[in-house]
Amino acid sequence: MLSNRKAQLLKSRTTLLRVSIRKSKLRFIVLCLLFIGLFFKRREIPTAIVYTLTPEQVYVNSSPEQVLRVLREKRFSSRADLREPLVEVRSFKTFLTPNPNFTYDAPIYILHKVLGRWTYSRVFREINKEISSLDDYSVFNIKKFKECLFEPIVYSLLFSRQASTIDLITTQSSFFKIPSAFKSANASKKIMAWYSTNSKPIYASDDLLRKRIDVNAFKDYVNEHWVWNEEEVVFLESHGLKNVISTGAVVFQDRDIVEKNLNKFVITYFDVTPVQGSGGFYSENNTSLVLTSILQLVDSINSKYEGKTEVRMKPKRKYSKIHSKVYTSEISRLLRSQKIIVLPASANLYKTISQSDLVLAIPFTSPALLAKELNVDSLFVSIGIEGWDIPRSSDGIPVITQFEELLNHVEGEIESKFNL
Repeated sequence: MLSNRKAQLLKSRTTLLRVSIRKSKLRFIVLCLLFIGLFFKRREIPTAIVYTLTPEQVYVNSSPEQVLRVLREKRFSSRADLREPLVEVRSFKTFLTPNPNFTYDAPIYILHKVLGRWTYSRVFREINKEISSLDDYSVFNIKKFKECLFEPIVYSLLFSRQASTIDLITTQSSFFKIPSAFKSANASKKIMAWYSTNSKPIYASDDLLRKRIDVNAFKDYVNEHWVWNEEEVVFLESHGLKNVISTGAVVFQDRDIVEKNLNKFVITYFDVTPVQGSGGFYSENNTSLVLTSILQLVDSINSKYEGKTEVRMKPKRKYSKIHSKVYTSEISRLLRSQKIIVLPASANLYKTISQSDLVLAIPFTSPALLAKELNVDSLFVSIGIEGWDIPRSSDGIPVITQFEELLNHVEGEIESKFNL
């Protein structure tokens, strides 16, 4: 009995020591951050903070300068103060190619470059108080500490400094986990920009539940939504979201419009590159079926309209190890055969689409809608896909389910362009 009590006492003391060491580590990290912050030059409070743009959106498909130009377009800047936004991007390129409007981490940027040094004692007191109040048996790590304790205190201090006019913007990438600033900040506006148009679910034919998208994770923290068009407005309003605004295409690239080739009928297919072993509507099987129908189209029109057509494909993303080997091998074969031109994944959407006479896309991806906005003919293609309830059209763009229907449409457009 005595030995058991000693063992329990030793275990309790060991636990308390371990917790004490963890808390001391957290305090040390905070002190280091505050010490580093003493040496940074202060900047003005940003007019807006933008979250959850991906490295691909900013540094691969675009550039920081292009992103800023898009944000400052009147359709956005009339709804939020985007004169001097702070844009958080989780990429080390924010360090390698520094831009004063871009940062790897918004809360640390605010601590180091916006909050006055005189606030640091208060920052430490409040964080230390929260650390001390942690339960001895709480499971906490640096990431959880940053999200649950550090960030709310930093944002609370920021928004107490006549900063209630700061607008907060996130994207639908934060669908399930809204940035902490949205929960703690008394911001002027809290906006979600819906840069993708395929949030509307496509249901399997045997899916009897037909679940709606779950907006509960962000519904109470966002007071304005930016979407592409009125059909997207109706869709989100049907899920109980309010203040949904149609702004036009939410694409973070320059509006690079070019002339069409008068001597060629240019078809551009925008694929969705499947992940290895993926299921759902954008599975390896379904995307491969659509690609097969595009190749069949190439063979048909090349033999009938030799020299008058050009078929291109723009991958949604740069191919990587996670993508279907079967699918990417087929693309490699196409490159070698020169049957089809494969554009870089980073190609400017406006330029690519404005060059095209016809845009083809898998339901219900964004390029077809951007084509419609630019007055370029567009179609959704689902040829060969079975077992899914796909609407016959979306946003006024037809869904093509039969190859003959696709071929007849393309032939009619080619003959119309060249008066054949």
